[in-house]
Amino acid sequence: MLSFVRIACALTLITALSVKVAAQTAPTPQPSSQSPVPSPKSSLSLVQIAPYAGYYYAGNLADGPLGTSLSGGSGPLYGMQLAVPITKSLSLLGNAAYADGNLRVGVPILGGFDVGSAKTWLFDGGIQLNAPTLTRGRGALVPFAQAGVGAARHAIDVSGLSSRSTNFVWNAGLGVDVALGSSVGLRLLAKDYVGKFDMQEATGFDVSSKSRDNWSFVAGLTFTF
Repeated sequence: MLSFVRIACALTLITALSVKVAAQTAPTPQPSSQSPVPSPKSSLSLVQIAPYAGYYYAGNLADGPLGTSLSGGSGPLYGMQLAVPITKSLSLLGNAAYADGNLRVGVPILGGFDVGSAKTWLFDGGIQLNAPTLTRGRGALVPFAQAGVGAARHAIDVSGLSSRSTNFVWNAGLGVDVALGSSVGLRLLAKDYVGKFDMQEATGFDVSSKSRDNWSFVAGLTFTF
């Protein structure tokens, strides 16, 4: 499943990028003497790259009796987004990220304690919708929304024993880009990844799990080409 998601996201972005390149390199027909010359239109950027870093807050993997819980994956998050503009307000989006945290057992009153490590890889594709620019020039603000689907890959290690699990996730987020120059900007983004942890694949036990919210809060730079 993880390989399929990676390939699907890559093919979607490559196809969109190829169409844009072909459209921008195609010869422009010369207007005839009888037809009026059209007014020039501002061209779209070819691609935008946005590396980022922040914090990933993972929801509970499972809820136990008497208020106990098992959570894992909360920790520093590093990633990169690749966007191919289709129009000024719509872009196709690909995202890859990695979070490194601890596997934690939660206990009422006592708080909890760490029992191992939990790493998470996120791979997803979707769309980005840009709102109209709020201000112009340096420091211009462009609010945006993102939504997509993909996969979350979990790697859990406890006392030398390791397990792996991959599950489907969908996501939605809100953010803002702040222009620092003609092709460089600052990005702030909050995003929610919603999915179920596959406890049976990870442990071999048929334990039901609920959908959980996993939040990322990041800041990064945007480079437009």
